[in-house]
Amino acid sequence: METAPHNPQKDERQAVKRFVDAAGVFQRTRTLRFTMMVGIGQVRLLVSVCDGRVDAIHALASLRPLTSWDFAVIAPVLSWKRFWEAVPEPGWHDVFALTRHNRMQIEGNLQPFMAHLQFVKDLLASPRREQNA
Repeated sequence: METAPHNPQKDERQAVKRFVDAAGVFQRTRTLRFTMMVGIGQVRLLVSVCDGRVDAIHALASLRPLTSWDFAVIAPVLSWKRFWEAVPEPGWHDVFALTRHNRMQIEGNLQPFMAHLQFVKDLLASPRREQNA
């Protein structure tokens, strides 16, 4: 029985679409404003959050050079896929568990990240709900 060859670009595109679809409608009742860069494999997305909802998501490559963000969360596609499982295994369930095992990086100004930690964690995990819908 033949299996289809593994296509990393397809996996990356599917993971990016999954995040954009779920994060694009994410909102909570909060007064907050920040911009974060989310790295999914080689793709970099700029996610603008305003008044408790995702205001815009843009591919960083499509924006002007030197576009800034407050903080960045970057991981390989496999890490995101495991993190977005309906019930992730221990070590794959939380952004801090992923960073502890060098499966994710968090960079930049950590003040807005920590000030709005639960919002950020829920936003990054929002594709879990999309999978179960």
